[in-house]
Amino acid sequence: MSKYNIELVMNPNCSHTKILERIVANSIVLEFGPAHGVMSRYMKEQLGCQIYAVELDAEASEEASQYCKKIVVDSIETYSWQNEFINLQFDYIIFADVLEHLYDPWKVLREVKTFLKPDGHILISLPNIANNAI
Repeated sequence: MSKYNIELVMNPNCSHTKILERIVANSIVLEFGPAHGVMSRYMKEQLGCQIYAVELDAEASEEASQYCKKIVVDSIETYSWQNEFINLQFDYIIFADVLEHLYDPWKVLREVKTFLKPDGHILISLPNIANNAI
């Protein structure tokens, strides 16, 4: 079992909850690193969103794919997702505890912002090593 295969707990102090509370129903969302699709499932089933995703882990992506219109199985930093989503514009782009795993997160952010709608938002969470749960 993957350490990223977790249950979604809607706790007001959880970063995933804080991100999900910002998503407006029926939005078009690009989620980087959905793992097994816990947040994707919530956005699709509870908010009626269209989810697109990029996930490195092929096994995890199989589970997440049931909640996504399209999922690209590849490293974010190969930028293959750019070709796959070239004609799409997103209301939200999510990096939930993902950017800290990248070699050049600044480049990824520069590239991805061109996929935002004019009033779109990039939502990011980063783990806090000072948190005693870690």
